[in-house]
Formats: sequence, structure tokens, C-alpha cells
Amino acid sequence: DKLVHQNVFFYNADLHVRGATYLWLVKSEDGGKTWSDPTILNPQIRKTTGTHQFYGVGPGAGLCLEDGTIVLPCYTFTGGTANSSQIASFIYSSDGGETWHRSDDATWSAEEEKWVAGSPVNTGAIKTSNNQLSAIKYSKTIDGKTAILVSTAATGTGARSNGKIYTFTLNEDNTRDLPYTYSVTEGSYSYSSLTELKDGSIGLLYEGNGV
Repeated sequence: DKLVHQNVFFYNADLHVRGATYLWLVKSEDGGKTWSDPTILNPQIRKTTGTHQFYGVGPGAGLCLEDGTIVLPCYTFTGGTANSSQIASFIYSSDGGETWHRSDDATWSAEEEKWVAGSPVNTGAIKTSNNQLSAIKYSKTIDGKTAILVSTAATGTGARSNGKIYTFTLNEDNTRDLPYTYSVTEGSYSYSSLTELKDGSIGLLYEGNGV
């Protein structure tokens, strides 16, 4: 029967925020000049059973398939340190982002894991564990071959620094060569996201300065 001003994020507040992450969608139809009000996607794609401390998009950016389907990579963190606690999946929409569906969970992780010798994704290049990388297929060939660009911290230790972009080219037998490596920075380099611009140049967004 009386108004009480409280910050629900305080540890001793009478009301508390639910311990869950939230996925919100905003749209722009004018090249990013203006944006829509956010729409929450949790009711459509977040599971209501099990332990899910985090569910978010990543690594990297989404894709638009030839039929217009939008696909976004996602991963779940359920707690603990085992690989099974970090689970990959994806969400997709076939109606321009109005309704969303979630794929089945994969049996492997896809966000901060380190490629190792003997694994299907081993590249032979240095990668930092605990670091979310980004990979895109380039629209043009390089040295006459299909090219995959990979952005990652490359200290080989737990330090998120020494950012590099690896240019892998694919051979006919699906083996990979690494003809080119571009050094972005020797300083702080955490999560990153690559994109190809309309003119064929490459855009890179990454976390620096220890953030």
C-alpha cells in the first residue's frame, strides 16, 4: 500500500531479477539510420527445462540463405568446466525475423574452445583458448582457391591479445593451406566478428583495451 523505491539489482532488494539471459531483436530498414523497438525472443527459443546460466548468440555473425532464411549461431552455458557444459545450436527465421525456431543442441561446443591436433577443426595455426573467434567465407577466390578468413587472439596461452586474421585457402581434397596472416594488434584482443562489405573489403569488430 506504499511505493518503495528500490534497485532490483541490489543484493538485498525485495524484488530480484530472474537469473537468465535475454535475446532481443531490433530491425533497421534504412541501412542502420533508425531502428525498431526491441522484441524479446526468449519465449520462442529459450528452453524452460534444465540448467542454462547463459544462452546467447555467437560466435561470429548471422547468415542469410538464398531462400531468405536468417540463421544465427548460438551457444548455451550450463555451468561447470566440462565441454558438455558449453553447447552449440542455432536459431533461424524464414519470415524476415517475425518468428524464430531453435535447432537441436549439438554434442560439442563452439564458442571458446581451442582447436587441437587430431580434431576435425584443427588448422595448425596458433589460437588462444578462452577466446571467441570469427570465421567467414570470402566471396572471391584468393590465389585461385576458395578462402576462409579467421579472426582470433593468437598468443597460444590464456592471454586475450595478439589479434590475427588467418587466410586459409582450400584445396581440392579439402585440406587447408595458410598462405597469408595479417596482424591486427599485439595488444588486447578478445571476442571479434568479421564481415565482408559490398566492395569486397573486410570489416572487423573486436574487443580491445582489456574490455
